[in-house]
Amino acid sequence: MSYSQARSIAGAAQLGLLACLSAGALAADLPAGLAASGLPAPAVWGLWVCAWALAGLPGDWAGGHWLPARHGRASRSLGQWLGGWLRGAAVQAAYFVLGGMLLLVMAQWLGLWGAWGWMLVQMILLLGFQLWMAAGITGGQVRMESDRGRFVFVLDAADRGFTGGITGLPGQESLAVPAYWRAHLPQPVARVLQLRMHGIINTGAHGRGVAAAFLLNALVFLAALMLSGAGEGQLEGLLRLPLLVTLFSSVSRLGLPAWYSRRAVYEADRWAYHKGVDGDHLRAGISAVQRLAEDGGSPLWSGIPPEAERLEALGRQEDLQGGWNTGGQLLYLSWAGINFGARAWPDLLGRPALWVMTPGV
Repeated sequence: MSYSQARSIAGAAQLGLLACLSAGALAADLPAGLAASGLPAPAVWGLWVCAWALAGLPGDWAGGHWLPARHGRASRSLGQWLGGWLRGAAVQAAYFVLGGMLLLVMAQWLGLWGAWGWMLVQMILLLGFQLWMAAGITGGQVRMESDRGRFVFVLDAADRGFTGGITGLPGQESLAVPAYWRAHLPQPVARVLQLRMHGIINTGAHGRGVAAAFLLNALVFLAALMLSGAGEGQLEGLLRLPLLVTLFSSVSRLGLPAWYSRRAVYEADRWAYHKGVDGDHLRAGISAVQRLAEDGGSPLWSGIPPEAERLEALGRQEDLQGGWNTGGQLLYLSWAGINFGARAWPDLLGRPALWVMTPGV
């Protein structure tokens, strides 16, 4: 079995486990029992979030340390990996605890629509502070540069699969470039890849991806709020909310987001190609990033097309438009809905450096 196949199986198992646990907790009405425990609401909510974070540890260990070591890809010891996981899990859990308690306050104050509005505001804030969220999880240094009138942030991450990306709200985007590219890729190749990232913005692919992810999540959050009762401002509803978001989000990433993301990859590749960059450097960059991203996922959920198809499509004149990394942004923005499964997908499993800036090329 190949490494990519093993990761796909591990991710599917983790998603299935979280789905079963969520469905079981809903069927047993566990949130109602916890809400009636008599403990203060912040304590119950904090313990609930921490319990789900720990529930993901075995799968994260398998995807982040055991499988890479088994396939000769591990570059860090178990202790180093665990330290990175603890940092990432703590940042995410702290965000979930704070966001959930504020959502409860908004629901008590303004009802269902106030809670939903707070979730929409969170998605905007998550986009605006994405770079600093990623830096907080990775613990790496950030250097600021400028290129073609945009800020470029060079971010150090221990995971070579970190591909950086576009950060910030549409219209105010900056580039986040992995320090690994600067240190290990030939300079002309790294420059072409950075130019291609400008193309993701200039073609509108980033804005379309953000809009699609925002809309899908908004619909998921509204459905979960209505079914959970969280909009009524009760602790029981808040405890039930992430279980429903976890179930719904696992379905919302499949199919359409992956298809839309793949179109954006082809669009950005051709934009760079027709800008007159050296074709050999562009092909070398595509191959290098594809190798580093280690993406061998199913077209059902993966937004990165196979390398051979990308290289073959460079010369075609199809006028494709897509939404860059729609599926990955869908997962990161689902933090606003306290999605316990946001980091359980095969490409993210056990890799905290990719939880905020999910792999997109």
